[in-house]
Amino acid sequence: MKRLAFLLLLWAAPLPAQQPAPPAAAAPDSAAENALIERAVILIHQKKAAEAIPLLDQAIAILEKAHAGEKRQIYSARSPAETLMYMLEAAAAKKEALAVGPEWSLALFLKGFALVDLGSMEAAGPLFERAVALSPANSQYLAELGEWHKNRREWDQAYARFKKAEEVAGLVAEHRRKPERSRALRGMGFVLIEQGKLDEAEKMFRECLKIDPNDDGAKGELEFIRQQRRSRT
Repeated sequence: MKRLAFLLLLWAAPLPAQQPAPPAAAAPDSAAENALIERAVILIHQKKAAEAIPLLDQAIAILEKAHAGEKRQIYSARSPAETLMYMLEAAAAKKEALAVGPEWSLALFLKGFALVDLGSMEAAGPLFERAVALSPANSQYLAELGEWHKNRREWDQAYARFKKAEEVAGLVAEHRRKPERSRALRGMGFVLIEQGKLDEAEKMFRECLKIDPNDDGAKGELEFIRQQRRSRT
C-alpha cells in the first residue's frame, strides 16, 4: 500500500528527540507515549492495525489527562518552525497558546490511519480532523484528510486540504519537504482531473516532476490527461 509506505518513510524510525523550541512552547512530553506510538507504528507495518489501536488509545489518554483543564489553545508541533508559526499566529490573534511535542496529534493520526487500514473509513475522518486541529500546519495530516475527502468525492474540501498541505510543506525537516509537497500537488491534480480542469491538473503534475523527475505517479497522471484529451478530439 503506497500510503503505508509513505507513513513508514516518515515514522518507522524511532521518534527523534524534540528540538529546542521558542520560549512559549511547553516542555517535551514524557517517553511513555513515545514508546506506545513507536510500538503502534511497528504493528501497523506488520499489518496488525487492530493491535495498534489500543496502544494509541493509551497514548492519547495519557496526553489528554496531562493537559486536562488547560485553557490555552494547544498546538502539537513536529518542528521548531511549525511551533514558531503557531505561537506567532496566536500572538497576532491575541490568544494564549501552548505548543507541545508531536506525540498527541501523531497518535490521533495513526489511529485514523489504522482504522482506514481496517476498512473503517468513516471512523477515521474525525481522528484526522482532530489531528489537524492540533497541528493545522502539518502537511502530512492535511494531505491525509484531503485523501479522506477525496475518497468521499468531496472535491472542494479535498482540494482545500491538499492546497494547504502544499503551502506548509516547507515547515518540516528538509528530507521530508519534497515528498510531502509532491503528495499535496498530486492530490490537487487528481481533484482537478475529476473536476474536468485538465490544464490546471497538468501544471500540478509537471510541478511534481520538477521536484522529482522520477515521480511515477505524476507521470501516470500526465499520461491519463493525454488520453483524455485524445478521447475528446
